[in-house]
Amino acid sequence: MSKMEATGTVYNLKNINDFAGGYVQARYGLAVGTMSTGQLWLQNTKGVVLELKAKRTGLALSLGGDAVYINFD
Repeated sequence: MSKMEATGTVYNLKNINDFAGGYVQARYGLAVGTMSTGQLWLQNTKGVVLELKAKRTGLALSLGGDAVYINFD
């Protein structure tokens, strides 16, 4: 089991309403114990790109892609 926190930069955001929605993600990374490395790039259909630097704890090795959905309550 692992836990991830990320910080980063948003690109191509012209309107705050374009931020919410589905993002496709490509990532790579490695985590063992409290040591981790990883970077996430997410892009939605409106062209908004998130570059995230991930801090992960636990045991995990990941290559591949996922989908992430962001919405405002």
